[in-house]
Amino acid sequence: MPIDRLPTGLRPRVIITSGPGSEPLDDVRRITNHSTGELGAILAREFTASGYEVVCLQGMGATAPCRPGHACVQTFTTNEDLFAALTELAAAPIAPVAILHAAALCDFRVTRVETPDGRSAHAQKLDSRADGLRITLEPAAKVIRSLRALFPRSFLVGWKFEMAASPEELRAKAGRQLTENATDLCVVNGPAYGAGMAICNRTKDTLHLPDKTALARQLVTMVTAKWQATGGAAIRPESQSVPGNQTAPSTLEPDSIPDAKHQSLGDAVVAILEQGLALLDALEPEAYTQRLPQAFDAAIGGHYRHCLEHFEILLRSQGRTIDFDARRRDERIETDLDCARQATASLLADARNLDLARLDAAVEVRSDLNLNEAATVTSSRARETLYAISHAVHHYALIGIMGQILEVRLPPGFGVAPSTLRYQRSLATR
Repeated sequence: MPIDRLPTGLRPRVIITSGPGSEPLDDVRRITNHSTGELGAILAREFTASGYEVVCLQGMGATAPCRPGHACVQTFTTNEDLFAALTELAAAPIAPVAILHAAALCDFRVTRVETPDGRSAHAQKLDSRADGLRITLEPAAKVIRSLRALFPRSFLVGWKFEMAASPEELRAKAGRQLTENATDLCVVNGPAYGAGMAICNRTKDTLHLPDKTALARQLVTMVTAKWQATGGAAIRPESQSVPGNQTAPSTLEPDSIPDAKHQSLGDAVVAILEQGLALLDALEPEAYTQRLPQAFDAAIGGHYRHCLEHFEILLRSQGRTIDFDARRRDERIETDLDCARQATASLLADARNLDLARLDAAVEVRSDLNLNEAATVTSSRARETLYAISHAVHHYALIGIMGQILEVRLPPGFGVAPSTLRYQRSLATR
């Protein structure tokens, strides 16, 4: 049945983020950007016209907002404000079919405002008669990093706006967004691209669209194809399957949807590793390697390496035996952020290509009991995957505490157990 003929309560939902993000300087001033919200309004119009239920999270100050009737509009200001709104929507009983993350968010947030002589100038309203002010910025939380964890089965589309870059650099940046954030598509636009925009997929194919309306209609076609392929169920993340070195067709064809057994386990491994990348992006080298007496003289890097090597054994062991004690203990991973990022990205690629059917396989799990004795028990790859996830969550919680000691701003929700997040979401919907 066509979407627009479905009863209102049964129509698939699409969430659109739109317009500018902002970060406060004081209670009356803010840092923002030139985004108008026009693209979000056009996306909302086209998806609503095709029968979808549309929720638009729109940045405060959008000068081309959604029109009444095109979407249920909620406004946001900061990146954290948007993350909170998305977290609340993620608690809904039925997952959205697609998330179109078109909002232009802030890359930095204000951490301190001071006078030229170094004194804090924090106030509800900064004095306009001051001789000058110095503003200290730090990286803002990357909302796109959290989308796959919040919406593991939804179709995710990200945007990449660039002012100056070569075609090769644009493709590389789009590829990194797709890989690091597990988005299904990346829309490239801006002066670096030129007139129009391009939809990029994980096989490095691109589809040029001449304007925003054409882009919106193309995305409606692609999201609808995914929705129909699942029989009306939530859409799971999959790369598109346009053969390499061929001309892209009028639509990027969705590939087949595999058996969903154990899919939640696979999604959880991906989400844990994505959180790891977000953690590494939030840390400076000194914070990653600093040993803390309050944490038994350990460093964040040591805990993170410990988690990562459990996933390495889990994902790359080929035989029947799994031995989590046989870790490589690679010191480079716990002392070098770039090395840790490379190791995480490599494991993330393995996790996204995980053979879910293999999780049914029986394994023998070996573990040292003491210095002289070991034990071997029968288990399954699914059970040991669950163990590795739970093990990482608990170490992430320790890292979260260490981050507080170091006064490091970690990604939203980092180190919080999924069961706790689920409980918090249930409270938010009461």
